[in-house]
Amino acid sequence: MQQVIPTFCTLCVVHCAALATVEDGKLVKWQQDKESGFHHLPCPSFKPLANKEINEHPDRLKYPLKRIGARGEGKWARISWDEALDTIVSKLIDLKGKYGPEYVAAGVGEPKGFEFPWLERFMTAFGSPNIVTPLALCGAAANAASSATYGPGHFGGGAPAEDEESRPKLVIVWGNAMPEKTGRNREQLKRLSKAGTKLVVIDPRRLDIVKRAALWIKPRPGSDPALAFGMLKVLIEEELYDKDFVNEWTVGFDKLQEEIKKFTLDDVERVTWVPKEQIEQVARWYGTLKPSFLQTGMGSFGQGARTFQGRRILDIMRTIVTPKNLPGWGITRRRLDYVSGGKLYLMDKFPRNLETNLAKQHKYAVRSAYIPGQALVNGILEGKIKAAIFTQCDPLITYPNSHKTYDAFMKLDLLVSANIFMVPTTAMADFVLPVATTNECDIAYCFTGTGSVRAIPKLVEPPEEARSDTMILNGLAKKLGFGEYFFDSDVETINFVLGPSGLTWEELKQMRVYEGKTEKKAEESGYFTTSSGKAEIYSTRAVKAYGCEPLPTWQHITNFADETSAEYPLWLTSYSPEQFHLSKYKHVKTFRKRMPYPTVQLNPEVTEKIKAEEGDWVWIETKLGRIMQKLIIDPKIDPRVVMATFGFYFPEDPSNLSQWDKANINVLIPDEPFETTSGAQETRGFPCRIYKAEESEVSLPEFEFSGVKGHN
Repeated sequence: MQQVIPTFCTLCVVHCAALATVEDGKLVKWQQDKESGFHHLPCPSFKPLANKEINEHPDRLKYPLKRIGARGEGKWARISWDEALDTIVSKLIDLKGKYGPEYVAAGVGEPKGFEFPWLERFMTAFGSPNIVTPLALCGAAANAASSATYGPGHFGGGAPAEDEESRPKLVIVWGNAMPEKTGRNREQLKRLSKAGTKLVVIDPRRLDIVKRAALWIKPRPGSDPALAFGMLKVLIEEELYDKDFVNEWTVGFDKLQEEIKKFTLDDVERVTWVPKEQIEQVARWYGTLKPSFLQTGMGSFGQGARTFQGRRILDIMRTIVTPKNLPGWGITRRRLDYVSGGKLYLMDKFPRNLETNLAKQHKYAVRSAYIPGQALVNGILEGKIKAAIFTQCDPLITYPNSHKTYDAFMKLDLLVSANIFMVPTTAMADFVLPVATTNECDIAYCFTGTGSVRAIPKLVEPPEEARSDTMILNGLAKKLGFGEYFFDSDVETINFVLGPSGLTWEELKQMRVYEGKTEKKAEESGYFTTSSGKAEIYSTRAVKAYGCEPLPTWQHITNFADETSAEYPLWLTSYSPEQFHLSKYKHVKTFRKRMPYPTVQLNPEVTEKIKAEEGDWVWIETKLGRIMQKLIIDPKIDPRVVMATFGFYFPEDPSNLSQWDKANINVLIPDEPFETTSGAQETRGFPCRIYKAEESEVSLPEFEFSGVKGHN
């Protein structure tokens, strides 16, 4: 008998509404839910169809495994859950007794289910503040910047309105690949463009949306904050701002006026490669086409050593031109009533010890309950971390300076990895724990433990003995003596979290989404939550709360760590391809047949010099090492730019941890410098060189999967 179950697809961050058809315990069909009113347009249309393949994939991890050979050798023994949990708990207790709870760290990837907040809860109960989450590279600095400018509770983001009154006359898509990765954003920009909205794309890579753009600007990788400062200079010097609003509702505008005198548009052009005529044009459009919408991405204003002040510049631009450009202006959202934030993380029961936090110098990181990846790696190498537990993440591929990460993991006394597949980090573990996907367990998804809650119901059974992340953590916690705060089932866990709302899991499944209501309010009615009640261009909060300078400065924004040379004449940057989701799912044929190998995009001027043709493998080299990727020739890319693929490894070749360092761009990227308050590392803009690889150097098997030995 067939059953159609409403759900959400979790194969990207947007979570499109879907209808899953289940028959005889198997997922047989996946389709868009067009009638629910929730967004349903998939990323690329093929992506959600992989849900069935992932559920039934022969290479799924099915049983707990214990390492029996050397670390990373790939020799395993199947063990029971009781043996796995008992042994892990015994080792954790031993390490806690010898060194202290802070010597145990944990890490989690981009949230797929409930593992993010539940791992935070587990680690708080254990007594360690050392948890790596994606926040350092996923908006922490930007959130801190908005908080410094507008006050606590402001995080920017959102989507442009489409009603006639609020529809933006200009949308700037700045370092943001969402038009390619999400159907919702792609189709919305098409509609806005047809309705007369002018589009500008700022990105060194040619996105598909460029064909609809009135202007495509290609800045030097990593120079986006400097470009924004140039635009802000034009807005102020040409008086394209709302003088009355600035006078009444901002603090420190006079100091900003003095700062922009310290550089010229020629300086901005030199640093960013963007002709000053383009800088003037886009700034004038932004200053006259009101309202406008800035759609920025993590690479441009969410990562890097200058991203806090870069985002401050954007927030100041939004503020001074018209308050209608401010995210959420004139709207208030009702707070949701469920166990969230610090209470969900158990911080009211077990306050975290700042002194044992490996990232205590990063003030926003401490406030947001995470440490950046390099703090963990350095902590291990310095002997301050003895054990690490990772769930649904792959740090060997995703942390910068991958060889340093590898060296650190080899020093650990205990490495535990819970995952769906045997990814490179999992292959280094002492204990491997098989995880159920979001289709194989009941999940109330609420990202980091804040915001709206989505019901993602169990559709099918997990393979063999795989369990949800939540139940793995519940099991460990109970054996450690924290049973008072943990539960016996996923549903019991969900009902605890929903408790204050009065909802149950069954009721949430009927609602599908529990979200706050929005309502109009007077524009000036408490929008800014700073101590002054105004937008603080000169921000005392930036200094006191986050340890940053109170005002963006040209000197800071242009303080690049490195420059090109005769040895390394090109600029390396990267992108995350739409065929995957970050580093995940390289095992999955639905995705790999569309991108079998990582690719690097180069201008023909470069390929002629190295005598390489389309489809050749080429070496990409920086001071840290070299990797190889397959060549795509693009005459539209700047000849000074090397555009490589992020997050690749080769599960079809299980040797050398699935060839973890053959094409992994993080082999080439240093783990410093980093941003002051969030610990965000640079991810773009590194001197490199390119040369053709010999055919004998490639040595990769054909892509096929018949099961990997030792997994079943």
